[in-house]
Amino acid sequence: MSCGNGRTTSGGQGGGGIYIIAKNVVLNGSINLNGGNGGYDVWTCTQTYTQIAGGGGSGSAVIRTNNIISNNVNFSGVGGFQTAPGNCNKRGGNGNLLILN
Repeated sequence: MSCGNGRTTSGGQGGGGIYIIAKNVVLNGSINLNGGNGGYDVWTCTQTYTQIAGGGGSGSAVIRTNNIISNNVNFSGVGGFQTAPGNCNKRGGNGNLLILN
């Protein structure tokens, strides 16, 4: 049995951002721009976690409007995290929702 498996691990992908320009806006529903989780690899002999990659950052949303008719939006912009046991401190940054009027 050989130790290690030669695979590589990549970090989580960042969440996409949005920029909305509108004269009148009705915000109802959800905006989810969460970052992806990072991966990890386990060596076959020692069962130690190697090649640990962090989570991706979240995206942000910017909305420019003259008039907000309704604002009932649930914004989620949470950075991804590391899923390897004992290594969950590699979190991507959180995103924000900014409304300019």
